[in-house]
Amino acid sequence: VVDCRYDRQLSGDLAAFAEIRFQLTDYDDAIPIFGHTRNDNQRDYSFGISKLIWRAEDNRLSLAGQLCHTYTDADSNISAYGYKKNVTSVSMTLAF
Repeated sequence: VVDCRYDRQLSGDLAAFAEIRFQLTDYDDAIPIFGHTRNDNQRDYSFGISKLIWRAEDNRLSLAGQLCHTYTDADSNISAYGYKKNVTSVSMTLAF
């Protein structure tokens, strides 16, 4: 797995990020119905923004929101295991 991420603090409590992730997977055993081993190559491309929504005066609690999009492109030497997908997510994190 190779993972590279860039984070950038924007104005105020707003931050942005971009990430690229590569994963190569080689399986040792042959899959009986295909008659050979499986080799996968997966690439994930992500980007998003996050915002600190609230922080307690004593800094012990905080609430942040994040909007993220990830595009995945997975190739395999067995076509049934190859796919492409897009996932957009919104999340909230309460840190304590």
